[in-house]
Amino acid sequence: MSTNFAIRCGRMIAAFALGSFCSLSLDMTHAADIEGSADHPLFKRYDGAEIAVYSQQAFAEYPIALGKALNPAINEGRKIEKETVLRGQVSRITYLVPMGRSALEVYENYEEELKAQGYEILWSAKAPDTGYEFGYRYGGVGGQLFEYSSQAAHYLAARQIRPEGEVAVAIFVTQYRDGYTPKVAVKKGQVIVQVDVIDARPRQQRMVTLTAAEMASGLNAKGRVTLHGVFFDTNRTEVKPESKPALDEVAKLMTEDPALKVLVVGHTDTVGGFEPNRSLSERRAAAVVAELKAKYGISAERLFSFGVSYAAPAATNSTEEGRAQNRRVELVKM
Repeated sequence: MSTNFAIRCGRMIAAFALGSFCSLSLDMTHAADIEGSADHPLFKRYDGAEIAVYSQQAFAEYPIALGKALNPAINEGRKIEKETVLRGQVSRITYLVPMGRSALEVYENYEEELKAQGYEILWSAKAPDTGYEFGYRYGGVGGQLFEYSSQAAHYLAARQIRPEGEVAVAIFVTQYRDGYTPKVAVKKGQVIVQVDVIDARPRQQRMVTLTAAEMASGLNAKGRVTLHGVFFDTNRTEVKPESKPALDEVAKLMTEDPALKVLVVGHTDTVGGFEPNRSLSERRAAAVVAELKAKYGISAERLFSFGVSYAAPAATNSTEEGRAQNRRVELVKM
């Protein structure tokens, strides 16, 4: 092998290595990342990128864009042509990419990675097809990191159905142009990336289980108490195993007061017709009674099941939070 040929080969290998370096990386943390931040476990970062802004909520709503941004001057405020609201754990990670990379290059790396992982692309677009000031969707992230920098925008929304549940991701890549960013050291023309991951898991049931003494106090004061810790799957009547702590306390209540008789009343939200919900609420109440009889030996003469559908709401049925409060089981003193 000649010396010149060896030198040319060495240069080609070095060039290939440099090109390979500028891609999505498996590195999970970098020294320059803001404190407390980390990559999402399902997604890589672009090589050399640093986390500038980070937040995570255990359960929140996230409006994922499936269409372009509309001109606020003619549409009465900032609006998106089409979007859907997802609920679950929301992770929001903002990356700064090393200078010299283009928004197109970074975006195509993310797009290729998602496709390789089997994600379904729900919607994707680039400026100007992303619409008027698409960056307004990210108002407040890093100050005004994205709000005035939509000219080089690339966006995609994707999802994947996993055994653990649905995961959705929204990725917005552009180049910083202008905006007030007091806590983010960004340069004009630098590529910035927003990765928002929505792990569509159900809200955790965190209501504290009432003790037998608290149930007795509530029954004596108001004649009824709500059993916050009794759980059912959607449209099902089987009492879930995690209901045991609440049922233990009901059994203790009944044992400590042998003369006590109660109605076990099932309640639902307004999703579905009144009669189907009445049947569902009755069967759920009966399932609780059956558990107390079979597993705790409470006499059948002391327990009576009844279902009222959505006839006695505890909160509004116009929001998910209100509907969650209305799906409940109560004890009513007889």
